[in-house]
Amino acid sequence: QYFSRLHQISGFNRRFKDYIDQGLEKKTDRTNTSDIYLIGGNRDYQPNVVATVPGQPGYSPHWDVVVVHTAPGYTVADIMNAGLAGNGVLFSSAENILEAARRGLVTLTEPGLVVLCPIVSAATANANGHTEAPETFLPLTPSSTF
Repeated sequence: QYFSRLHQISGFNRRFKDYIDQGLEKKTDRTNTSDIYLIGGNRDYQPNVVATVPGQPGYSPHWDVVVVHTAPGYTVADIMNAGLAGNGVLFSSAENILEAARRGLVTLTEPGLVVLCPIVSAATANANGHTEAPETFLPLTPSSTF
């Protein structure tokens, strides 16, 4: 199984920075899920973003996928100029993504998919049988759309 880094989490608890990607869940009730934001697609442009980690209210290892795209007529520069980018990535928190959507800079699409990706400690992520997913992302420039 692959594990991936979650570099940017609002309310980040440093003990949790990785998640184990156990894939798509079928026939899952979406009422007990948390949102996971995929910028342009699954780990296309940056690590995925979540709002909660274990120990916080609302945390669930079952993630309701939300795909984030630039809204028509807007670019990465518009998001940056709005002060919503930071920490070496386009979006550093779920709050910034939701604010960008509120301002009409991005669209949020929920395809109705739920993935099982429990957030775990680094020790658990590095256990035998887990392989780190590549941290290689497509480049974004100010004129980019995604």
